[in-house]
Amino acid sequence: MPVSRHAKENQDICRYAAWTRSAPHTINAHTARSNAMKKNYLQELDRAYAFTTKLDASFGRLPLLHGSLFTPELGEEIYVALRDFGIRSFIKAAGQCIKWSHALRPLVEEVLGVQVLLTIGQVRTPTRTFFDPSFDDLERWYCHGFDARDIEGRSGINMHAWWTLPTGEILDVTLWSTLAVAWNEPERLGAVAGGWPDKIAPNLLYVPMVVGDDYIEKVERRMAYGHFLARGCTVEELEAASVIGTRCQ
Repeated sequence: MPVSRHAKENQDICRYAAWTRSAPHTINAHTARSNAMKKNYLQELDRAYAFTTKLDASFGRLPLLHGSLFTPELGEEIYVALRDFGIRSFIKAAGQCIKWSHALRPLVEEVLGVQVLLTIGQVRTPTRTFFDPSFDDLERWYCHGFDARDIEGRSGINMHAWWTLPTGEILDVTLWSTLAVAWNEPERLGAVAGGWPDKIAPNLLYVPMVVGDDYIEKVERRMAYGHFLARGCTVEELEAASVIGTRCQ
């Protein structure tokens, strides 16, 4: 039976996750970085800085460090820190990238010993999109907040959140859990993906568009009804369901 192009991409990404795990819970993208792709990501990050500034949302610009920071061992340390924090199941991380990435940033910074930047944007491959907000979407949400209609036909909001490191590497603790649930691949739950953006998986592209806690906190405050961020950094809050209402016409 022929395999569809999308199905083949899913298989390639899953095989990559299995092959590159040099530590039990880490997707290691710390190999053979592409200098061109790193430059592209940093250029996109500069655009995200400019867009965030245009919106008048505050953020701390990352000090640029040379070399690399993420290692498989560091990924394992982060996984252990999350377990020590009290997270026993990562199934609740599926579709909750914004909440988890916002709430857990201080914990991750403590493990890494450096500032990381909450980053929001697109994740896609050349032939499909997992998350593809436009700048118009991001500006509308910043001005008016999310609305229940923003999740119609989806399992969550059409954006993805991760952390950018000062080296230009990225760290993502929710994408693989989201894909694990979507693809019924429970062995992927809880995988910590980190390293150079173009090496997380074959043809997987991270596009930073807006940055910082202030942006997403204002999105929540400007919602007509509901909440989606954790009230505090606790397991109970991380696992609590988000509530998003509909704005009256």
